[in-house]
Amino acid sequence: MNIQFTKSSYTNLFKHPAMGISLHNWVMLLFKIRFKIYIGFLPKALFLTGVIIFNTPFHLYEYFRFSRKIKKVKLKPPVFVLGHPRSGTTYMNNILSKDPIFSFSSTYDVLTPHVFLTFGKGFKKILGKSLPSTRPQDNVKMTIDSPKEEEFAMANMSQTSYIHGFFFPKNIFKIYNESVLFIEGNYSEHWKKKYDYFLKKLAFKYKNNQLLLKSPANTARLKEILELYPNAKFIHIYRNPYDVYRSTERLYEKILPITSFQKADNHQMEEYIINAYSKMYQKYFNERKDIPANQLYETSYENFIKSPVDTIEIAYKQLELNSFKKAKELFQKEVKDVLSYQKNNYDSISESIKKKINTEWKFAFEEFGYEFE
Repeated sequence: MNIQFTKSSYTNLFKHPAMGISLHNWVMLLFKIRFKIYIGFLPKALFLTGVIIFNTPFHLYEYFRFSRKIKKVKLKPPVFVLGHPRSGTTYMNNILSKDPIFSFSSTYDVLTPHVFLTFGKGFKKILGKSLPSTRPQDNVKMTIDSPKEEEFAMANMSQTSYIHGFFFPKNIFKIYNESVLFIEGNYSEHWKKKYDYFLKKLAFKYKNNQLLLKSPANTARLKEILELYPNAKFIHIYRNPYDVYRSTERLYEKILPITSFQKADNHQMEEYIINAYSKMYQKYFNERKDIPANQLYETSYENFIKSPVDTIEIAYKQLELNSFKKAKELFQKEVKDVLSYQKNNYDSISESIKKKINTEWKFAFEEFGYEFE
């Protein structure tokens, strides 16, 4: 891994995903990391703090205006796209989002979760112009209305999001244990309360359509999700573990220089990828057995890429979703529109890392049916 911090890492003030964070949440995060921010990132942290203070009255206004109505919303059973980061979850989610029965969290929704009900089109347009045309880690197109994982909203609304590890990579193991695995700090109830509120807020905005949700971290939260939504549906996509590792390395190389307030250590991040994947799938496999067959569909990335629409048709049948015929042409159009997409090229994995993958991810190779190199 080769994480490089350049001049823009310190001077880029307007593109941080925490611009929409609440003041209380920001202060609590700083206390948790004991204000250990690298000195070169202090100007960015101070600027962000100023923006947060400025935004606070607008956050409060929207909360007091709508919170009672939001809490009364009765959610339809959501559909969750699961899978480790870099396993094809975004492509799956983008195609499924074309089905009119679904509503989803847009980029605008997750970056401004406290004010997206009251801020007008003008602010949305300004924010949209500040976004890059593609995601930093790959060539996937991104607009202000594109589907975006709700984990970014949770980073702005709660103390429980693995995205906080992007902000504070020196604390990334602890953050993951608290917010994804729930094995430190007893944060499970906090996460459920904040997550349910955000989903109800989305449903309130979109007239209570069935929600389509995609957060890789939810792969390790089956138990907690089913406690909230017993009839939820899940589509799980998995990928060759070697490709997942290579692609996840690239993700952190591209994202951390933009989002971090601490200097990330290359070796630590390599260890984190190995550990996070292992712990995520150990928890997933343990909790998956309790899900009824008509609530879970699983497919490999490789099969999905070969025939996306056919795969989705099978998923709809298994999950007893009845809208496939109406949405089929929309799915086909989305697939056609991204035919020119250029995948990333990755460096080979070092022998030492490959040895760790073969040892610590052995159970996943066996479960998913992939061969060892």
